[in-house]
Amino acid sequence: MAIKKRGFGEFTAFRKPLCPYFLIILSMLMFSLFSSGCKKKNPSDTNTLAPAETNRLVDAVYQKQLKKNIGDQQQKVAERNVLLARIRRIEQEVRDQLPEGATEEDFKAACGKIPEWNALQAERQARNEGIEKQTEEMRDRIRKRIQSESKRRLELDREAAARETAAKAK
Repeated sequence: MAIKKRGFGEFTAFRKPLCPYFLIILSMLMFSLFSSGCKKKNPSDTNTLAPAETNRLVDAVYQKQLKKNIGDQQQKVAERNVLLARIRRIEQEVRDQLPEGATEEDFKAACGKIPEWNALQAERQARNEGIEKQTEEMRDRIRKRIQSESKRRLELDREAAARETAAKAK
């Protein structure tokens, strides 16, 4: 066998080309990687939990309560605005009657002498407290609902974990 000298001083008489072997090994490696990749999950195993309602816009009970609450608040605000208009009318009359150099204290003292203004202020304060109370009740109701949903979700997660550990134990 004659030894052939190729460029760069390499003798290739006893060497076989590596390219076909490299391609075979590479194709076997790629095939094994693709065939042993992520296994498809059984659709029945993926989500056995009941979905928790997290989007409040889809929750019909929440929407009904929200619409009722908005309607009640709008009615109370409208009634309060009527009171405010009457209070402002009385205050404007008092301002017109006061001399030019009157201070804010003089204004409040003059308004305090008017029994209608005092009664309207007391009613306004009561209505504001009613609106605040209703808002706080709605916040508490929403907070309790979110807490109950999170407890329910936690229980469902614990049940799923127990089922999973029981299935692994078998």
